[in-house]
Amino acid sequence: MLVNGKLKVIALTVTFNLIFISFISQKYNDKYVNNSEIECVAVGNQDTKLIKVWVLVKNPNKAVDQAKLNAIHGMIFNGASGKCNIKPISINPNAEQEKRLFFNKFFSKNGEYLRFINNSSVKINPNDRLKIIGSYKIGVQLSVNYTLLSNYLIKNKIIKSYNDFFKKT
Repeated sequence: MLVNGKLKVIALTVTFNLIFISFISQKYNDKYVNNSEIECVAVGNQDTKLIKVWVLVKNPNKAVDQAKLNAIHGMIFNGASGKCNIKPISINPNAEQEKRLFFNKFFSKNGEYLRFINNSSVKINPNDRLKIIGSYKIGVQLSVNYTLLSNYLIKNKIIKSYNDFFKKT
């Protein structure tokens, strides 16, 4: 009888953990499902990228926060086109899923991703604010420290450094 009770507790614990993990995963995805486009404006000193992130938001006051999140997400997984071509930092198309717990924390409110945005560079040109049926499409220009972001992801073993591809196993 004692064994059956322990098995029930283990089964309930496993079920609860699976539900909790799926909830966290969904919460993370919802943050940047927001449609956005990223274009490169210029490359600055020390491989800083000046980009414009176009976000679609219902509340224009949330455009800058959404743009910051989308900018870092875009630099890691998508790159950017425009005046300069920016390749995505991660070449693994499954990195986001494989490292989900890391990215949940990384992209959390006031998360580590904000370290890689130069806040003094954030600006919105009045001509980059368009009203679209029930929403606003807003272009937010900001600077991302691409090299620092890449090094941070390598240090945390989220992506491999180029040297890792040449190591003998």
